[in-house]
Amino acid sequence: MITKSKSIFFLFAGLLFLIYGISFLVNQIFQFQEKWQETSYSFFQVFSFFGFTSFILLIIHYIIYKKNKDQLGFVFLITLTLKVVLSFLFVKGITNVFEKHYIITYFFVFLIIDVWLTIRLLNNYGKRKAN
Repeated sequence: MITKSKSIFFLFAGLLFLIYGISFLVNQIFQFQEKWQETSYSFFQVFSFFGFTSFILLIIHYIIYKKNKDQLGFVFLITLTLKVVLSFLFVKGITNVFEKHYIITYFFVFLIIDVWLTIRLLNNYGKRKAN
């Protein structure tokens, strides 16, 4: 049986699939293939970086949620800060404007996902604590 808190991983997978599909369509519609050939990182590498870091954050947040629910907010701030630092290091040497814009867009999209999924964990915790 899938518990409510474990279904967050399915939600994340669905969001990842949806974002990849939308991004792929945007790339096809606006014909960004030539622009991606001029960049340091490919479309798949950028998407994978942000998807992987968000997945790692979700795993850490889920573990903290299961072990010490009261600390989840603090751990979220720390892990999000680490993700910002990693993202900065990822972008540091890039000079292509198209690539910078795309990376910043992905950063904010996955930031929204990280925040939303952590809020879902915290709200689930609040409902359990009340019962």
